[in-house]
Amino acid sequence: MAEVVPDKIRAAAGKMATAATEARTHKPDEVGNVSTALPGSDSASAASTLSTEWKTRFTGWADDVDTHATSMRDSADDWDGADLAALAREERLARTMDGQY
Repeated sequence: MAEVVPDKIRAAAGKMATAATEARTHKPDEVGNVSTALPGSDSASAASTLSTEWKTRFTGWADDVDTHATSMRDSADDWDGADLAALAREERLARTMDGQY
């Protein structure tokens, strides 16, 4: 059976969030500058459309990654909570059964 390590899940979520931030910061929208360099050309129109599409796609991807990273952190917290609850139950059982065997 696989071992779940909540701290590793949180670390992975942190790396994902960093990647999302980088994608937002460094989206390749410079291609839109072609429209300034070649106004009125077919290339300018295509570059402007491509720039807009890349902005939309990179931002959407980053938002999806942030949502997933948040879910991973929440799952790690839930796992920790379940582990603590199970440990507390075991301790209560141990105290209840102490001396009965």
